[in-house]
This record gives sequence, C-alpha cells and structure tokens, in this order.
Amino acid sequence: MQDLERMRAVTENYFLWQGLRLVPFGLMGIFYAIQLAEPAWWPLRGVSNELILVAVLAVTFAAFLWIGRYYDRNFGKVRGLPGRHVRRDAIKWWIAYPAMAGSLAVDGLLKPPVFFSGLVWGAAVISYWASTGRGRRHYLVVAALFIALAFVPTLDLLEPGKPMLTLFTAILGGVYVLAGILDHRELVRVLRPVQEEE
Repeated sequence: MQDLERMRAVTENYFLWQGLRLVPFGLMGIFYAIQLAEPAWWPLRGVSNELILVAVLAVTFAAFLWIGRYYDRNFGKVRGLPGRHVRRDAIKWWIAYPAMAGSLAVDGLLKPPVFFSGLVWGAAVISYWASTGRGRRHYLVVAALFIALAFVPTLDLLEPGKPMLTLFTAILGGVYVLAGILDHRELVRVLRPVQEEE
C-alpha cells in the first residue's frame, strides 16, 4: 500500500521528480556565482563575461530539453489530470515566486542584518516538498540549510548584500545538482525504466 501511494505521488508530480533536469541549472548557478565573486583567477571580464553567461544559459536550456527527452524515452509520459494542481500553481505563481524574487531584491538593495532570502526560500522549499508528494527528505535538509544561512550576517561571517547573495547563489547551484541527482535516484527506485519490446 505504501509503495502504491509513493507511485501515485510520483506520477501526479512526474515532471517535478525528473531530477536530472535540475542539474544543468545548478551548474549554471555555480558558474554565475563565480562570475559574481570575481575571483582574481577568473579570466573573463566585461563583455566577454556577459557573452559567456548567455552561451551558458543557452546550453543549460538545451540540456534541460534533451534530459526531458531522456525521461520520455526511458520512463514514458504521464498525462496530468486537468485541474489537479490549480491551487498549487496559483500559490506558486502569485505568492511563492514573487516572494522569492522579492527577497533577493530586499537582500541586494536593503542589505538587512538577517539574510531574508534564506527564510523565504527555506519556507518555499518546505512548501515545494509538501506539495509534490513528500518523500524526498533531502528537501527538508535544504530548507534547514537555507534558513540557517539567514543568520550568517548576524554572526559577522559575511557582509549582507552582494557577498551573501554570491554565497547563496553558489549554494543554490550545488543544491540543484545534488537534489536533482537524488530526485532522479528516487524516481528510478519508484518507476523502473520501461523496457522496449523486441
């Protein structure tokens, strides 16, 4: 019975369990964090830096689409029930995403002594975990990590503003890579790849 419930949770949220789709975005986040940090060893500056970022963005989206075809080929397609996630989608687009973007703006412009984005993004991750079938406990660890980051400036470990946003971007990139791999492993465990008929 528990396996059936887990399978239902995965198939109802199939797109959001296709973890390998997250990996290219995580790598892009790490790349962007390096650009933000502007380390002395980084060879790119100015316009070339921006052009490379555009190229990385294009490669990221191409990889995202290619990975989607991999999932279709190996696990099949799942057709969602119309109207199944209307409430979740409304909350996501009208509350969660604006709050997440707004928190980054607050931290970048106002530089509060508490890293506001850590609290908001931590709450958003918990909401994501709860609304997509639960089960993937690594998202609870991610939420705790983001919430803990909120207090880094209060400990005088890093200044508010750009330094904290740079650290957060790097950690977010790493989280996307690791969570994506763990999501994929869970998907493979619950839904075995389809076998092609000979």
